Amino acid sequence: MHLTQTIPMINIVTTGGALHARRLTADTRDARDARDDELRAAQLLPLTPISLAVLLALAGEARHGYALLKEIERQSQGRLQPGTGTLYAALQRMIEEGVIEAARRPRGEDARRRYYALTAFGREVARAELRRLARLVESGVALDLIPDLRVAWRGREP
Repeated sequence: MHLTQTIPMINIVTTGGALHARRLTADTRDARDARDDELRAAQLLPLTPISLAVLLALAGEARHGYALLKEIERQSQGRLQPGTGTLYAALQRMIEEGVIEAARRPRGEDARRRYYALTAFGREVARAELRRLARLVESGVALDLIPDLRVAWRGREP
């Protein structure tokens, strides 16, 4: 059995009853944390359309529920119009997953409004999903399934 427990600055690994301790540097911890976030993000993929829409709507700023509904409708050009029950169930699930969090209400805003913001992990999940979708689009273009689409990612031709 292999068990790893992290104590600040020291990583303790037990293998077959033997203890091994390694001193961790800040860079090592940051790299490990980034890898862990990538693995956790990959486990959430593929995202549901409502989850991706929420992450995109929160990418620029914190929003309250009604503003989220309106931004999702705007970004999807009216193609995605979630009901309030659907939205709030998705928000609760996304909070539990750690991709969004409750945010501080701006001064002067209605006290009944609850604001939501994207977490750093949520931003990583959004990036991972958009990369996944970009690869799918590139595959469709390569297979000539959408011949009228020309894809360029940040100046890079396919």
